[in-house]
Parts: sequence; C-alpha cells; structure tokens
Amino acid sequence: MTPFSRRGLVLAAVFTAVFAGAPGTQAQDYPTKPITMIVPFAAGGPTDVVGRIVSQRMSEALGQPIVIENKGGAGGRTGIEALSRATPDGYTLGVVNTATQSIIPNTVSKMAYDSLTSFTPVGMIGTYTLVLVCGPKMPATDVKGLIAHGRTTPGAITFGSPGGGGHGHFIAEYFRLRAGLEVRHVFYRGTGPLQADIISGNVDCVFDGGAKELIAAGKMKAYMVSRTQRDPVYPSLPTFEEVGLKGADMPVWMAIMGPAGLPPGVTQKLLAALDAAMKDAGVKNKMLAFGTTPPTKGGPAALVETIKRDLGLYKQIATEAQMKFE
Repeated sequence: MTPFSRRGLVLAAVFTAVFAGAPGTQAQDYPTKPITMIVPFAAGGPTDVVGRIVSQRMSEALGQPIVIENKGGAGGRTGIEALSRATPDGYTLGVVNTATQSIIPNTVSKMAYDSLTSFTPVGMIGTYTLVLVCGPKMPATDVKGLIAHGRTTPGAITFGSPGGGGHGHFIAEYFRLRAGLEVRHVFYRGTGPLQADIISGNVDCVFDGGAKELIAAGKMKAYMVSRTQRDPVYPSLPTFEEVGLKGADMPVWMAIMGPAGLPPGVTQKLLAALDAAMKDAGVKNKMLAFGTTPPTKGGPAALVETIKRDLGLYKQIATEAQMKFE
C-alpha cells in the first residue's frame, strides 16, 4: 500500500468518526436507547401520574422506552437539580411544574439552578386547579359568606397547607390579601393529614388540588377555583372575579424540560412526540379523569412565557404578604 493510500484510509477513518459523532447525525438517529424521565416528587402525586401518562405515549412515538425515575426531596429541588446537571443528549429529561420553576426560586435564597437558563424547554403537558374547600362544619355556604364570617371574627378562620412555601400557601395568602382577611396558617407535612383535619373540622379551609373525590362524596365543601376562567373539571365553581375579588390565574402546570444545551434536532423530535401525546384521545381522557386538563398552548415559547409570568406573580405575593422563608 502506498503512503498516499494509507493516508487516505486514515483521513477517511477520521472523517467517519467526526461525522458519526456530529450533533446533526446524533439528532437524526435519536433515540437509540431508553430515556430517563426524572419526576422530582414521590410516586402517586399529580406530577408523577400525568408524567407517566404522557411519557408512555411519547415512548410509542419515539420508539424507545421512557423510564420514570422518582427523585423526590426538598420540595422538588433534589430532582430538578439533578436534571440541570444531566448530560444534554436527550436521554435524561424531567417533568417540572409550577413549584420547581416559579415558586421555589421565590422561597430559596441560594439556588443551584436557574428556572430558564439551566434547562431546555420542550412543552407543557397539563394543568390542574386548586380549589378552595372547607370542612362540613364551616357555616358559610359560599365565598361571600366565608369572607363575611372572616371579617366578623378576625383570625378565627384557619387555612391549612401541606408545607410552608407551597402552592396552596401562596394562593391562600393571595386570597387573604384580596379578601382583606386576617387568618391563621397551619402547616402540615403532607396532604393526607391535612385533608383528614379539614374533614374533622380541626382546620377550616385549604386550597387543594386533589380533593375531587372528597368533594363528590360530600366530605368537603367546594367554594371557588384559583382561576380567572371556569375550570372544565369544576365547571360549577366560580372564579376570583365572579366572587368579587381581583384575580390571578393560578393553576398548577406541568411541563417537560431537558438540561440546557439539548441539540435542536433532539428537541424537535421530543416536541413532535409530545404533540402526538397531547392529541391522543386516550391521553386526554386519562388526564381529565385524574382532574387534569391538557394545555391550550403547549410549545417551548408558551412554557417560557408561563414560567416568567409566574416568577413575577409569586414574587409579588411573597412581597405583599411579607412571607419569610429560611
């Protein structure tokens, strides 16, 4: 073999290795192995359930399994921090929500991630509404009666929340401010014990996203939704404006993101798979049965816009209510 022939083989090998590893080629072949989907909360909650419903349909569109990894802790921070550190190759994704991207940054002074720059947005997957509910012993039959009761006896109404700084806590503070009430907050380590105390009358009210069955069973009374438009899951319940309060749209939204730096081709494939899931009638029916509605706008731009809006909203509430966090 001549020197030129040997040189040609070497150059061919180099070019083959370079182009085989080029981002465009990787995106074209993606995915070639299972994908891990981090859920930053324990199994069984809304973010976990909806994440599994959507991931299953996305895996069918992508032709590879999507394996759910529940990585709970620190109110969602543990899992999201792990996502922010993952290799941006499309094989580690995460289900984020209002808490991880818009609330935690307003409650934690030293953040290990940035809600926007540490991630690549893929799209929204659903929302669920927190409902103002009280126990059966509450004498007021509607929101106006509840507000009148609270104003007559300042400090008499107690609001429960599964942890300080959570979504329910922020909405309760927003409601208190807009209604001009003086209430007492009681914090719990979980939703289960709080719901039990609401039913027994040990605590009066809570903004709850998982009380649909308890409301239907008559164990809790529902008063309003934390929305500016009526929710299809609770079509009979009024909104902030309808009860005479200045409102803000405050559902819990869920979305899929990857670590910062996902190749555009990979992101497009993920978005196409997500779009297929969102258009699937079976996915929609499962989500609605769980009390979750598909998003009206679900792409990356809508997700970024929502995160920015909510970062400002929850910062405003924390400032107005003088909420203090350690």
